[in-house]
Amino acid sequence: MRRSSSCALTLFLALCFASHARASDGFYDDPPDLPKTVTLTLSPIHVLIPMLEMQAEVRVGDFLGLSVIGGGGRLMAKNAAGKERHFGAYEYGGQIAFYPSSVFKGLQLGAEALWMHVDVADVIGTDRVTGLGAGLTLGPFIGYKWIEEPGFTVFVQGGCSITAIHTPAKNTLGQDATSKEPDLLLLLNFNVGWSL
Repeated sequence: MRRSSSCALTLFLALCFASHARASDGFYDDPPDLPKTVTLTLSPIHVLIPMLEMQAEVRVGDFLGLSVIGGGGRLMAKNAAGKERHFGAYEYGGQIAFYPSSVFKGLQLGAEALWMHVDVADVIGTDRVTGLGAGLTLGPFIGYKWIEEPGFTVFVQGGCSITAIHTPAKNTLGQDATSKEPDLLLLLNFNVGWSL
C-alpha cells in the first residue's frame, strides 16, 4: 500500500513538473497577433466643417503603407453682403507611410498629396458670379498610429504642405478673373477607425 501511494505521488509530481515545463516553454501561450493588413478610418475633425473624409490604407510589405483618401461635403462662408452661402466641396488624394519601428503601426514617416475642389455661386448686386477653387497640397509628415486589439485604430500626423490654389471666376456679363496662390500650410491629420 505504501509503495502504490509513493508511486502515485511520484507520478503526480512528474505530471505537475512536465505541465509547468510545457507552460514555461510557451506551449500554452496564446499565439501572437498577426500584423494587420488594412486600416479604414475617418476624420472626426472634418465632420465639424461639415465634410466626410475617409481613408483606406493597405500594408505593402512589413514597413510600408499606401493610402487612398476621399471626401466630400458642404462648406459655409459669408459673402460680401454678410449672407451665409453653402458651397459643394470634394477632395481626393493619397499617402505613402513608412513604419520604421513596427509592422504597420507605431511611428510614421511619409508624404501626402491631396486635391480639393470647391464650387462657388453667388449673386453680387445684380450679377450672378460662378467660380471654383481647386487646390493641390503636397507635403511630408511625421505621425503615430496606435492599434488596440482587436483592431480599434487612432492615428495623428503633423507636417507642412505646399499648396497651389487656382481660382477662376466669371460673372453674367462675361467678365472673368483668375487667381493662383502658392502657400505653405500646416498639415494636420487625426483619424479614428478600424484595422483588419
